[in-house]
Amino acid sequence: MEEFFKCAKVETEDMSRYVARLQKLFSDLNDELERLTGTQLPDLLLMSRIMSTLPQDYFEFKTVWESVPVGERSVNLLIERLRLIEMRLPEKTTDSSVALTVKTDTKENVKKDRRKCFKCHRIGHLAKNCTMKTVGNCEAVKAVLWW
Repeated sequence: MEEFFKCAKVETEDMSRYVARLQKLFSDLNDELERLTGTQLPDLLLMSRIMSTLPQDYFEFKTVWESVPVGERSVNLLIERLRLIEMRLPEKTTDSSVALTVKTDTKENVKKDRRKCFKCHRIGHLAKNCTMKTVGNCEAVKAVLWW
């Protein structure tokens, strides 16, 4: 019994496997209860346990599920809708796919010594730090560089 109420979805586990695991625990619990007392737990308990342990990604689904009339709710309908939602959710990146990303030149990782000045066109500084700040000096440098 304790195992059913402590069960939680593992991050790498898909929804189908998680619900199947919960159903197995619920079935085992019901079999034990039937053997000892001759009674069974209602399916509402299983549905409530599934809903209460859903990850944050399923927040909107919880709201939609609550709008389904109580008489129409069933474990099979819940599982079917959870599978549909799971297929629509974007896949989470795995460590292996993140490891394959290539580092590109961005503002953060461009070395200062590789930057090119827009005033004198020399490498190693920016226009705001250019020593050719006056218009005359800049034009003279451009004349030499653009021949």
